[in-house]
Amino acid sequence: MNEVEQIKDRLSVAEIVGEYIKLEKSGVNYKALCPFHNEKTPSFTVNTEQNFWYCFGCQEGGDIFTFVQKMEGLDFRESLEKLAERANVELPRYTPRNKEEKNKKQTALDILQLTTKIYQQQLIKNKKSPEILKYLKKRGFTKAVIRDFKIGYAPDSWRAITDYLATKKKFIPADIVQAGLAIHKDNTNQQDIQNYYDRFRDRIMFPIIDINGKTIGYSARIAPGGDEKNAKYINSPQSIVYDKSKVLYGLYQARQSIRQRGYAIIVEGNADVVLSHSINVKNVVAVSGTALTNEQIKILKRYTNKVMLNFDMDGAGQKATRKSIQICLQNDLQVKIILLDEKYKDVGDIVAEQPDDWKKFIQKAIPIMEYYFKTFFAEYNVEDIQDRKIIIRELLKVIKDIADPIEQSYWLKKLSLRTQTDEDLLTNELEKVKLNSRETSLPVRSSENKNTVTENNKQKEEKKVSRSVVLQRRLLGLLAKFPRELKNIIDSFSPETFFDKDKKDIFQKLKNKEDLGKIKDKVNNYIVQISYQYKEGDGITEVEIDPVKEWKLNLQELTKLKQREKLKQIELDLKQAEESGDEREIERLMMELQKLLNG
Repeated sequence: MNEVEQIKDRLSVAEIVGEYIKLEKSGVNYKALCPFHNEKTPSFTVNTEQNFWYCFGCQEGGDIFTFVQKMEGLDFRESLEKLAERANVELPRYTPRNKEEKNKKQTALDILQLTTKIYQQQLIKNKKSPEILKYLKKRGFTKAVIRDFKIGYAPDSWRAITDYLATKKKFIPADIVQAGLAIHKDNTNQQDIQNYYDRFRDRIMFPIIDINGKTIGYSARIAPGGDEKNAKYINSPQSIVYDKSKVLYGLYQARQSIRQRGYAIIVEGNADVVLSHSINVKNVVAVSGTALTNEQIKILKRYTNKVMLNFDMDGAGQKATRKSIQICLQNDLQVKIILLDEKYKDVGDIVAEQPDDWKKFIQKAIPIMEYYFKTFFAEYNVEDIQDRKIIIRELLKVIKDIADPIEQSYWLKKLSLRTQTDEDLLTNELEKVKLNSRETSLPVRSSENKNTVTENNKQKEEKKVSRSVVLQRRLLGLLAKFPRELKNIIDSFSPETFFDKDKKDIFQKLKNKEDLGKIKDKVNNYIVQISYQYKEGDGITEVEIDPVKEWKLNLQELTKLKQREKLKQIELDLKQAEESGDEREIERLMMELQKLLNG
């Protein structure tokens, strides 16, 4: 019996699922409201005999591993490790070096879990507790959210935590430092505990919790009455368990609500997340005062591809918002922006004054491109040529970041109509904006490495080609390498349906056996890409190909992609037709949509 089977044998699906959602007995099985989509009548069932779950509403199903993957946003290996620990099944994967690192991480986590409990106790038992709890209550923090987010208090003492961990719990000082809780005095004996002091003192502690529910760091706010000369917030340093670029504050508490509502709200501060939860708006996470990172987006996309942004609209907030929007668009997320009334600075202000307004602002969130168009066309006069140039320049800077080519084309067309500017001209300008953006982002430090950096950047750009382009290249490579085997297939093949213009030209030349001329090297590259594969460690190996089977598989995938592109284009065209009130065009597009879906 392998490890997966051992875990399944020891953990029932009802036991694991029941830890996340409320199950009701239904014969020999169980039923529940599905945690992955909104519903009022249970369509989610747990089959105890076959040990699997299934939802008739969203057609999702699987075993305990797939359930934990979907609920926690984990990959299979991560869910395997989580459930193996729960089932007390050892996974044979650790080398001595890996085991040493794992032990260090576990020690840091143990220290942080214990310290979080101490901070929670101090929030209730410290002599400053009445003052701090009064402050939290005034801000809108309920007992429930203080408990759910494990909020605590770091006592006003130089070594209270360090002494307790080292003396009472026998953790060595170096491990306390590695957990981010203690600081060692420079040029002093590392063995003497008196040469260490607590990093966090007299602060309200917001534990940063990872997706497994473990504390990995803290964001610490100065306590009321504390020394205002110190920074208002300080955070845990980068550590063996904490990397701020890969963590979203509150995601552990928000993940189920994000799945159910279908989108995530991203705010700037930790307090905004907690206060939003206090009024039952729970699909909220925070970036803790910085712009979003690609790593954070990658984690968030496990749960949703729709986000709403609400950052402080001061100078720093606007800069973070712009950067976060750019990252979202580049990662093909659907983005809206939540705008607050001028009387409110942040979510905390809303909860303190008029909690229902937060929900109203969320309902009125504006798609990001509509927001930018509305803003720039209101601020500048499109009839003035200089203002028109500014509008075009600023909007192209945003349009360039849209990952989906169809959506990008839609907004380019809209900009063309609104500014009465030729679309081809805007397309050329967009390419210049993209080029300038790449050049300014190149980390060139000297003329000696400029060529190398440029070449590396070119390689990165090549890696970003769409799946559609990859499939078109593969089809052309197959045709170039196996013209006789594919002759009968390509005689009835329609290149106009599947190929971009340049690829269609190559197809015709290959089909008609014409001289390839300057494009011969390009076609040879396509042949190499289908003939060989490279894996790190194995090197380059030749691939055996059944050309007819390979052609059909690639064409099948490309057909699905092209259909999705057509659906996307129809969706955008419908939106434009609805905006202009063109009933005839709406009817035509709806017929086209029906035909596409049926055909």
